[in-house]
Amino acid sequence: ANQLSGSIPPELGNLTNLQKLTLGGNQLSGSIPPELGNLTNLTVLALGGNQLSGCMSEGLWNVRNNDLSRLDLLSCGPDVALDKAALVALYNATDGANWTNNTNWLSYRPIGEWHGVTTDADGRVARLNLSANQLSGSIPFALDYLANLRALYLGDNKLSGCIPAGLRDLDGGENDLDQLGLFFCEVSSPDLTQPISPPEHMANIVWDWPHKFRVLEIDFTIHNDPGDFSAEHGLYLMLGHNQLSDVVFYFGLQTNVQRRGKGLVFSRWGTRDLANARVADAVEGWTQSSGHEGDFIGVRRAYDWGAGEYRVRFAPDGSEADGEWFGLWITNKARGTTTWIGSLKFPYLNGEAVLNRQSIYTTVEIYGVRPIRPIDIPEWHVSLKRPLGNGVKPSTATSSYSLLTGGILNSNVRYDPADDVMHFQAGGFTERTDPEQQTIFD
Repeated sequence: ANQLSGSIPPELGNLTNLQKLTLGGNQLSGSIPPELGNLTNLTVLALGGNQLSGCMSEGLWNVRNNDLSRLDLLSCGPDVALDKAALVALYNATDGANWTNNTNWLSYRPIGEWHGVTTDADGRVARLNLSANQLSGSIPFALDYLANLRALYLGDNKLSGCIPAGLRDLDGGENDLDQLGLFFCEVSSPDLTQPISPPEHMANIVWDWPHKFRVLEIDFTIHNDPGDFSAEHGLYLMLGHNQLSDVVFYFGLQTNVQRRGKGLVFSRWGTRDLANARVADAVEGWTQSSGHEGDFIGVRRAYDWGAGEYRVRFAPDGSEADGEWFGLWITNKARGTTTWIGSLKFPYLNGEAVLNRQSIYTTVEIYGVRPIRPIDIPEWHVSLKRPLGNGVKPSTATSSYSLLTGGILNSNVRYDPADDVMHFQAGGFTERTDPEQQTIFD
């Protein structure tokens, strides 16, 4: 023991190569930072003999030698993470950056240390008091998912809209909802707990042009990085899907490409012959030939994308007697670097290789091998400027949702005419504010 006192710093979670952490027999207090769950190389963990409280990350039990049973603390299960996501949704919906007091909000500190939040013995939100705190905007339906909430105070703010229907259970209890001057929402909040079977196209757009084209450029922004959130599931921004010479092709970014981490994929159907594929880099890139979706081939490349602005270019890349090559490139705008992903060869049709339809399909997809609850899909926000087909913008865009299962209710597509940008949001507590619709551009 070293007579250490205070709280365990969450920055310890950055020491990902750490193998032994012995802090037992000290005077440490507070909760165990969830960041310690990042220490996947730990073989020894000793925290007993302190005054620790709250709950602890379930992953810490996987450390081979630990004394966690001495702590008499509960594990922070997925319900605690759900509560945190609901609080983040409230912060974002009510201009949290400009609250009078937002101490610890959006930080890695336990949610019980966020201003106005009181948690129970299980680490769940039991009380929320943000009255007179300059909240503005509408109350998100996410608060309906605070299952252990018993007290809620939001008065003396600038809230609008309606009160989520699920909060009726608090009506007449320990709350000030009757002082908000708002009605309860007539429509119940969406049920995001019913599992769906991937893949599912959560938020979708079909872009239409008045003419065919051979070169496609898409400028897009990734507003937040969902990370490699699951070993069994991934997120896919399929930027383009169409047919070229009657051959289906598609390309985009994935969070986990064949369990190798972030990268880009470019595939075509109709063959398993890898002589029709050229990979850009033998170390960072590879090819795939399979028949599990019908015969197809593809080029893949590891690419550590994150939040930022990018451009993808799909264009001819040389011709041969039996077909024409089309390549895929991505540009990181902040760095000014362009990376070739690879190229695929397409057969000629009536003497040329050209897109069959004057359109491109874009979607945000959840993929994986097991069912997943929509609420467990991390929220992802990406936006696209109108793509350029041979340098020309599309004339219309038609949105749709949850095409394969109908079970995704937490997705939204919204057009911002001021910036001429289409916003795609899906997962988490995304609220469906825009119906399926066609946008006709000037």
